[in-house]
Amino acid sequence: MARANLGFARIHRDETDLPDEGEAKLEIEELKRIARATGARVLQTNVVNANGKRTAVVELDIPGNAKAIVYLSQAARLDARHPTIRPLALSLRRENPDPEDFGRAVQRYVREHVIFVLEVDEVFQSAAYTLRVGAGDCDDHARCVCALALAGGCVGSKVVPVYAPNGKLGHVCAQIRMPSGAMRWAETTVAADWGEEPYAAVRRLGLAKHRTDITGGA
Repeated sequence: MARANLGFARIHRDETDLPDEGEAKLEIEELKRIARATGARVLQTNVVNANGKRTAVVELDIPGNAKAIVYLSQAARLDARHPTIRPLALSLRRENPDPEDFGRAVQRYVREHVIFVLEVDEVFQSAAYTLRVGAGDCDDHARCVCALALAGGCVGSKVVPVYAPNGKLGHVCAQIRMPSGAMRWAETTVAADWGEEPYAAVRRLGLAKHRTDITGGA
């Protein structure tokens, strides 16, 4: 769990389920390292035990959207090593050895297993936590997709900002990197096609009025 100040929302928590307290403490150290590398200020850390789960907690102050998005991509790389994420990614890759098919499978899996929910305060969840609770906002979806793609061998996949036509930033999405270097959109908060840009997807689906985080109200 980590908290951070963001431009498009205020509070950030990064929640990671781990089997024992030792691993949770290691996770905290890794999150602190990522935070320092992205220019964030670490406010406090802790390990929370609740309902049989241990959660690494890091409270952060991240200066601005750009650094927060870099943090998400870096955190996804850490998530890719999680003991529930890597086996799932490898299973999807075995079933879909072609990179394009694997990307589609990751997009479909997250869309079908994680509902999109808006947040009052910004919460960044690890991929493992997001899949366990089955819900998250756009940054949780994007980080989860990115982690699975990275764990399945799509090196260079990342979380990217999505700007509305009016220039407003209210959404992020994963892009999965193909061996050719091409980046494919993998939007999962709506029923986007593989490679379909989020704004185009909400327009095609008739969701423009409902998803102003993507359209900016346009």
